[in-house]
Amino acid sequence: MHYVRDVISEGADMCAAVDALRPHVGALWAGMSMGERECFLRKYRRLWDIHRHRMAPRTAAQIDGDTADGALRVHRAELQDVIASDSGVAVTLSTGQVLHVCAVINCTGPQYDLTAGADRLWNQLLADGLARPGPLNLGLDTDTDGRLLPGVVPMWAIGPLRRGNLWETTAFVEIRAQAEKLAALIGS
Repeated sequence: MHYVRDVISEGADMCAAVDALRPHVGALWAGMSMGERECFLRKYRRLWDIHRHRMAPRTAAQIDGDTADGALRVHRAELQDVIASDSGVAVTLSTGQVLHVCAVINCTGPQYDLTAGADRLWNQLLADGLARPGPLNLGLDTDTDGRLLPGVVPMWAIGPLRRGNLWETTAFVEIRAQAEKLAALIGS
């Protein structure tokens, strides 16, 4: 984190700093103690996510245009209540403001903790002992090849499901490498 802190203090581009770290994240994450990982998640995860997961320029231009012409309004607040009706949705924000909208878009990012979700597949796999939560409840626990642990049956995961063991596992380049490795493993 010293590198990122130095980049911030120098006023440099955080996105470039995060991009420069990406090839090394797996080794950095593996070298961290559980306490250091917890600290990272608590203090830096949002900052990492903001600068790591950026939208495509074309999408950004569309959103900028929609915002400029009033078709899209962005509100920074916590969602307190949602009531659906035939004419749309009434949303109460933590600011006390009530909005009548056509749609609500969740921009908080992916569910990191599969044990907190309502997905029946993950709930059943976890309940049956065929899978277990990844370190710090991030995704699922896997071995170095991506096999679900405790390894009762042969099942593998790639991508964000391996976040607890790898942290940076959401981009095409990482997922493609995992898929190629897994295909070679299963094919042999």
